[in-house]
Amino acid sequence: MRSEIIDVFGPRTEGLLRAGDELWGRLLKGMFYVLRVARDGREILSEGPPPGSGLGPVRARRLWWYPGRGFAIEHVVTDDGTLVHRCHLNGPLHRQWVPAGHEPAPAPPGFVSIDAWDVEPFGRVHRQYLRMDDGAYNIWVISIQGAEVRTSGGPGKAWHADEQIEACADAAAARARAEQLISARLADAFALRLIEFLGARRHLPVPPLTPSPDPYAAVDAAMARVVAVLAQFPRAHFVVEALRRPEDRATWEALGYGDYFEREHEAKFGRWRALGADPAPPDCTRSSFAYFLARYGSITWIVSSAADDGLAMFYCGNTSGGGWCCLEVGAINVDLEMLEDEHPGLGYGQARPFHGGWGRTGYLFDTRSATTTGEHAIAPFTLDGPMEDLLDAAPTAPAAIEPFGFWLEREVHHILAQLAPRLPIFQGAP
Repeated sequence: MRSEIIDVFGPRTEGLLRAGDELWGRLLKGMFYVLRVARDGREILSEGPPPGSGLGPVRARRLWWYPGRGFAIEHVVTDDGTLVHRCHLNGPLHRQWVPAGHEPAPAPPGFVSIDAWDVEPFGRVHRQYLRMDDGAYNIWVISIQGAEVRTSGGPGKAWHADEQIEACADAAAARARAEQLISARLADAFALRLIEFLGARRHLPVPPLTPSPDPYAAVDAAMARVVAVLAQFPRAHFVVEALRRPEDRATWEALGYGDYFEREHEAKFGRWRALGADPAPPDCTRSSFAYFLARYGSITWIVSSAADDGLAMFYCGNTSGGGWCCLEVGAINVDLEMLEDEHPGLGYGQARPFHGGWGRTGYLFDTRSATTTGEHAIAPFTLDGPMEDLLDAAPTAPAAIEPFGFWLEREVHHILAQLAPRLPIFQGAP
């Protein structure tokens, strides 16, 4: 991209995005960045409607988002033409006026169509308008929450100050009212300064879970849910064990992983290729973790940082190249000698890690006690932060041990409650 940027914009512009026929870059002017856009190799100069023409009543407002990259495109359609905004969310904005009788270029590949005012659960769309009054900022911000139009700011005020809430009859009425207010501001020499998403829902409610009848069935139920969500929403996340190497390389490269990632997880690729076959009946004399290892081997669930709200994430292997992970279960090799030295006599020397260990998201088996089928109590641990929940001096009584399968089913249920509602927005992206 760098050579293209230099050819089109010159050496001082930083490349941001290549999408279809469009090339985006940014240029630092003074203290602020300017967004520069080229299409088919020719720069589109940033400009609004011709002076004095006004924008006229808005007939349609359309918005596209490039998930995970923070870019957006807006079409504001009027009788006189279409005002096209290209922007880096909460950053520089580029204007293009397309007169009536001409069609604006479609959103390039990678951009997905979203609601113009509410991108649930990623946040409500806030538009910030600016007018300079005698060298001072006059900022006005507008958003919609349900049937309410919300505005804030004012001469010499912060953008979030003096919030005003206007209740409307319904959501459609609120949107119509918002367009009226925006038209009045534009007629009063305000101009759109930036677009951003605010008020994202970080933690979504987790619905009740009806556990499977036994821990072995719970393992299969959890894995079946993972396989199903991978098939339904193949972008913005993946499970290493479900991929082939090198055929599926584009899948992990899409999230920014390369040769180091391949080497780190080399033994895991392709482990799940035979999962379509009916499993052998579980050996009920062994633990549900032993059943998981025999049937699935491991699970390494990598998620885009743009979709990870509400999840306890960590880097596999404690390195960024190992993958941003929400679930890593298997016969992992994690040295707990440090924990044994810090907390002697609590069982860390005999404990058996099976999940993570970094970012306060590790789990281990306390092997000091066991059920008749070999299930061990499960406890959290971390290697890179203070340990708040230490193992008890006395091992868990076998009758009080929860089998691994039930833990896994609950963990997958929680992850999907946060992740599945966010995944649909990414499916139109490359």
